[in-house]
Amino acid sequence: MKWNTFPIDKIRGFQHFLKIFKELYCLLPVLLVIVALLLTLPGSARDQASACVLEDQSPSGVQQDGDIILGIVLSLFRSRKDHMKIEFNQKPSPSRCISPSISYYQHYLAAIFAIEEINQNANILPNLTLGYRIYDACTSESRAAANTLSILSGRAASVPNYSCNDKGTLAAFVGHLLSTLTYVVLDITAIYKFPQISYGAQDPALGDRQQFPTFYRTIINEKYHFVTISQMLKMFGWTWVGIICSDDESHQRAVNKMSSEITKNGGCVAFVAVYTVENIWTLSNSIEKIRRSSANVIIVSSNSHFLHRILISMQLNIELKKYFLFPSSLENMSSFLFSLLNGSLILSGHQRAIPGFKEFVFNAHPTKFSDDDFTNLVWFILFGCSKSADNSSGIYIPACSRNDTLSYFDTSFYAINNYITYNMYVAVYALAHSLHKVLYGEPHEKQLYKSGFHLDLYKLNNHLKSIHFQTASGDEIFFNEHGEVQGNLEIENWISYPNETTAIRKVGTFNSSAPPGEQLLINKSDIIWGTPLNDIPQSVCIGTCQLGYRKMEKKGLPVCCYECVKCSDGEISNVSDMENCITCPEDEWSNENRNKCIKKTITFLSYAEPLGLILANLAVLLSITASLILGILIKNRHSQIVKANNEELSYSLLLTLILSFLCTLLFIGKPMKVTCMFRQVTFAVIFTISISSVLGKTVTVLIAFHAITPGSMLKIWVGKRAPRCLVLLLSLGEVIICFMWFLHCPPFPDYDTRSQPSVMTLQCNEGSAVAFYIAVGYIGMLASVSFITAYLARRLPDIFNEASHITFSMLVFCCVWVTFIPAYISSKGKYMVAVEIFAILSSSSGLLGCIFFPKCYIILLKPERNISWKATSTKKSINQYNSPFVKGIASCFVE
Repeated sequence: MKWNTFPIDKIRGFQHFLKIFKELYCLLPVLLVIVALLLTLPGSARDQASACVLEDQSPSGVQQDGDIILGIVLSLFRSRKDHMKIEFNQKPSPSRCISPSISYYQHYLAAIFAIEEINQNANILPNLTLGYRIYDACTSESRAAANTLSILSGRAASVPNYSCNDKGTLAAFVGHLLSTLTYVVLDITAIYKFPQISYGAQDPALGDRQQFPTFYRTIINEKYHFVTISQMLKMFGWTWVGIICSDDESHQRAVNKMSSEITKNGGCVAFVAVYTVENIWTLSNSIEKIRRSSANVIIVSSNSHFLHRILISMQLNIELKKYFLFPSSLENMSSFLFSLLNGSLILSGHQRAIPGFKEFVFNAHPTKFSDDDFTNLVWFILFGCSKSADNSSGIYIPACSRNDTLSYFDTSFYAINNYITYNMYVAVYALAHSLHKVLYGEPHEKQLYKSGFHLDLYKLNNHLKSIHFQTASGDEIFFNEHGEVQGNLEIENWISYPNETTAIRKVGTFNSSAPPGEQLLINKSDIIWGTPLNDIPQSVCIGTCQLGYRKMEKKGLPVCCYECVKCSDGEISNVSDMENCITCPEDEWSNENRNKCIKKTITFLSYAEPLGLILANLAVLLSITASLILGILIKNRHSQIVKANNEELSYSLLLTLILSFLCTLLFIGKPMKVTCMFRQVTFAVIFTISISSVLGKTVTVLIAFHAITPGSMLKIWVGKRAPRCLVLLLSLGEVIICFMWFLHCPPFPDYDTRSQPSVMTLQCNEGSAVAFYIAVGYIGMLASVSFITAYLARRLPDIFNEASHITFSMLVFCCVWVTFIPAYISSKGKYMVAVEIFAILSSSSGLLGCIFFPKCYIILLKPERNISWKATSTKKSINQYNSPFVKGIASCFVE
């Protein structure tokens, strides 16, 4: 291995440089004139260095020759810039590499370990050696660009678009850990169609195959981190969270997508605190905002280097107690920060052990990698020693002892089986297996690659798309259509115990290939939150809406800052924080607390309640009254007042009125199938007979007095035969209607669950509303005809003065049923039945009182009027119409 240095300045992207070069070349004469004029201005800031000569930033690299070369751009050290306001009249100061990271160094060792294993395996690249050029970008974009150009040039001093490499064929690139630096490397390598595999870049935009057709990664896509975070927030009931992120484009884009995912799942982002490098050490305003926020859970989206600075600033504020969610794993976390992170949750890639790698790491030593200046520098910073004693600088540097190994450090701060390290290992193997397919896919081509050759990058890229192999750890590795490996995430709990010991515990997993709803599995009982009773911390804008309440959005506030509103009648919420209340089934109703549906009370018009008892007694009383009147008329059947008004129809009318009063008893009590089937039909038929009898009385009178006209055809209908036929015929019409009603859709018992919300009325469903209204309409038609005929007969001689009584009775009947319609419609439940009973009793009472009370009054209280009426009134009335025929007709009524 060989240490390389080469001069380079900050570059914004070689790809962009090549695009504008041709345009600038055409404008070169004009630009030269402008530059000449600018140089003549006094005080103009000039840079004495040539624009084509890049100043030295002391980049570092390690290489090993081979037949095939892998270019690897990674970070071993963190970078730091001298932050000052850029005036654009001088070059900004370059970034400087500072402290090394043990985890980053593991990534480096994983690459070397994988390459050594591949070179020792005769089945992968037989007769060929895999070499490498590894450069440290120090988490700096400018260094990443410089490193990429150096690898392409094959020498420390980069020569853009030209390769001086004569010690192996460059095949592909591996890197970088960070998405921001990956974009820089990719912008350059994509120009030359070199495949690039990242072991840590998670930006979802990198999965765009149209934009990045040669890019692959062995780490799970960051979008699954967003989904996992969103599901975790939902699982723990955290709807009000804050977000901290660094100011780079990749993390800003990640925050936007994460916020969208959180909002889509019903959560809200309380604040987004963006920290820039310039103000990272003056965070008092931002920390105050975090401290004042009611959001107790904070999602941190940042790279590890940046995150250390953020957390250190927060640690200085001892009153700040928040719980953190980290979408990606943390590396080299200082022990004093564990108290701040106690109870926090971190998403980490699936941890896998690399066989033999732990021993390889613990055996790493400057004496083992004698030409590896990376290892020498790391050991010098970590242990203060060198591979051999050195006093050349005037400061004595002792030689590293055999015990100066990484096993000295507590492995809780750097996991040997870190998933990023494993991803680096897999990335190198993926390229090796793809090279095997390209170089040894065809048997006759094997001899072509023993010495120098040209590698077909197009073929290499195609084989990477379809690569499928198994690692030494047993994992099946392949890339999907987006150039990504499928993988799982692990949820880790960071714990800081009172005795100052720390631990990281796995508490759950996320499987991206599992069905929705089964992807996230967390054992909540394994999590130590650091709360007094180990309760799940709350992070909501407003408290939980209790059972019986629902959320209602407040105007002008995020959806999570809602108001708790009690559920309406008939609705419940049996789970806290419900968006909408649940409507109870039709036969149930909400209880007083609105958290449970209970069976509705079943009601009907019964004899046990006062209303039903009063109506039943009234019906019986009226039927008795009608029976007494019938008895009086039967007893006085030979009297002229009874005989003069067609006694048969009077008896028929009284009998139907008695039955009409009694049929209302079918409407009272618990509705059953039999009572429902017959109560409306019985009422309709009985009422039809009653109205037909009344109509028969009036029609008989009209026929009698219109039959006196000579040659009248009505003469044949004079007598008792006409009313009998009329009653039978009209009643038969109602019987036919009811019969068809029974055949089509008979009435049946049913529950009315809508009229009265809190109760359920057991009632008789008419079956067919049309049939019911036809039956009632038929009765109404007969009543109207009876009223009209009675009205026409009201001025006939006194002997026939019953017509005026019938007119008044029909007027009462019609008024009762006209007012019944709105009263019935506006009534609910059992009161509808009560209104119908009252209408039947009222109309029947009108007929009974108006027609028969005057007769009973004369029979019982004024018997002399009955006698005088026969002796005088009848004779007088008959003599008015001095006609033998009329006398004969009159004799039909009085004899």
